[in-house]
Amino acid sequence: MKSNLRLVCLLTIILSGSLVSVSQAEVKLASVFGDSMVLQREMPVSVWGWANPGEAVTVKFADQVKNTKADRDGSWRISLDVLKANSKGQTLTVSGSNTLELKDVLVGEVWICSGQSNMEWALSNTQGSAEAIADADHPMIRLFHVPKVQNKGPATDVKADWKVCTPENVPRFSAVLYYFGLKLQQELNVPIGLINSSWGGSPIEPWTIANGTSGGMYNGMIAPIVQYPAQGVIWYQGERNALTTREAIAYRKFFPLMIGSWRD
Repeated sequence: MKSNLRLVCLLTIILSGSLVSVSQAEVKLASVFGDSMVLQREMPVSVWGWANPGEAVTVKFADQVKNTKADRDGSWRISLDVLKANSKGQTLTVSGSNTLELKDVLVGEVWICSGQSNMEWALSNTQGSAEAIADADHPMIRLFHVPKVQNKGPATDVKADWKVCTPENVPRFSAVLYYFGLKLQQELNVPIGLINSSWGGSPIEPWTIANGTSGGMYNGMIAPIVQYPAQGVIWYQGERNALTTREAIAYRKFFPLMIGSWRD
């Protein structure tokens, strides 16, 4: 009986170790890469993720094939050559010990938005929202909503995914960013990817890197996506930093500091 028990325990340990090994060996992508995403046109596009240290990784997209190996920490990154706008969904394939296929990938313009409640304000809470939401069937616009998270250090990933702009997906999305993206798509006639990373009531300081130290909102909500190529950023701060004269004066220093740190 004891002998059989030891055998069962030993097999459990071996199988558990095997499962861990298989899990570690799987190639993974940062969550900002997924089905229905938009990649930035007219500039090199970084693609990154994780695998076993030293594991060979291949990325295929738009007739490009890029190869690399995961470093000693298991991180890997490649750069796709400049892409032209493309409204036809394509497949991005990442392969190593396993294969990932991201479908319906478009190429156009990507914009990131941030700020406080003025930017976070949902389309469903705006005037004329019922009609706007009913009309929000725009397959060339894609939405990515970063959850509200603060971190002590820069996070490497977020829990979010891309969604096609539809009446079902748009109600809780930023109204300002939605209308901004809609106007861009109509004028440029290219796919538009919109990344919403905003937090109502937030001051500018947690979004900023100052003296080598980054704030909690930057760490949790910007750091994981800051390497994702984008055309630009729109910022709608609101009034949180105008509660006192001292805060308002400090804003004159922090705003250009935040812009510079994000660009860096």
